[in-house]
Amino acid sequence: MSYFTAPETNKKYEIFGASKGESLAQSAQAPLLGQIPIDPELARLCDNGDIEHYSGESIALLGKALATALKKDIDNP
Repeated sequence: MSYFTAPETNKKYEIFGASKGESLAQSAQAPLLGQIPIDPELARLCDNGDIEHYSGESIALLGKALATALKKDIDNP
């Protein structure tokens, strides 16, 4: 989890500092698939063993990025 978005203002806060995900992905020559926000609902579902019921926007974007990365890998073996 890399950031928190305040629901009242929709402002993004990087609580743990600026993300290094992009530079890490570049150094590994891999795509950055996504950054998952700190979301109390996601934490609650994880704690209850129900993570498959989470449907945040970040997860949809992560799924699309993963599908794109896999397609590129399949098309360019």
